[in-house]
Amino acid sequence: MRIVILGGGFAGCVMAYLLRQDGHEVVIVEQEETLGGMTRTFYKEGLAYEIGPHIIYTDSEEVIKFIKRFINIVPNIVYVGTYVEDKLISYPPHRNELQELKSGGRIAKELKEAENRDINRSNFESYLLSKVGKTAYNLFYYSFTKKFWGVEPKSLNADWAKIRSLSFNCNGDKRAFSAKYQGYPETDYNDLISGLAKGCRIIKARVNKFLKEPNQQIQ
Repeated sequence: MRIVILGGGFAGCVMAYLLRQDGHEVVIVEQEETLGGMTRTFYKEGLAYEIGPHIIYTDSEEVIKFIKRFINIVPNIVYVGTYVEDKLISYPPHRNELQELKSGGRIAKELKEAENRDINRSNFESYLLSKVGKTAYNLFYYSFTKKFWGVEPKSLNADWAKIRSLSFNCNGDKRAFSAKYQGYPETDYNDLISGLAKGCRIIKARVNKFLKEPNQQIQ
């Protein structure tokens, strides 16, 4: 069977690979010059830059074995920090670092009050305000979120804060990711995408609309 996949990002390329493994003929329609979407590496002055993923991380042995069909992975641990009130601390922040901040006492008090408060899941902002309090929200989350997404945090869904675990960490683990398997491609993400899409026909095109009764087929 001939199957057309619209979009050659990571998800589309994984689907293309799996379909080809089942014996299907796969066509990928992609509007950009190269496949990969946000899972790409580009080079400038000899340096590699990842567009999307900072690191490969998963708790699934099955997933990591699948990726290793195409690329080698160099184990690596990522730590993320933020500069607040003239102090460099972890991000998301940890309770045991509060004493380093001028407003640490106030944040600790608001965190304690939040323990007995129902979580307001109306939006991203209300979720975090009810989880960490106003002081921590303004220091750590508001400006970063607005800059990153380009919108007011209250216009975002609360799930964004929930799935990204944006709250104060209590376990002392300062790693950015806690997954069992973590690392970078030995080469780059482009090799991963190339391996997934190998054998597929690639059409560079932009899809503007769908016809209810298509009368033209891809030749």
